[in-house]
Amino acid sequence: MTNDYYSHGKLLLTGEYAILDGAKGLAVPTQFGQSLSVRPTKTAELQWTSTTDTNTPWLTASFDLVDLSVLYASDSAAGHRLLQILQAAKGLNPQFLKDCEGAQVVTHLDFPKDWGLGSS
Repeated sequence: MTNDYYSHGKLLLTGEYAILDGAKGLAVPTQFGQSLSVRPTKTAELQWTSTTDTNTPWLTASFDLVDLSVLYASDSAAGHRLLQILQAAKGLNPQFLKDCEGAQVVTHLDFPKDWGLGSS
């Protein structure tokens, strides 16, 4: 069974970094967005592929589900940043990925990657 998710991008009309420090901000949703699909596998790995608006992969990575480590990343910095996010999710919810035998995750942007509509 595949789980599919979609979120619209946002355009911040006020300072993004001030918002991160607690300031109020104003943002508007865009018609563009990004999707994420999760399909269970029996690989003992989390296999991740992120694609651009032209269906070109910009990140492929594999993570070991036992110790949540990077097995492979086409972009080392992005792979390690994704690992940090996965580890933070596990820290907030110890059940995260606990019963997962394996999964294939595919993300897709509806807009050019350098637009940054969902980067924050």
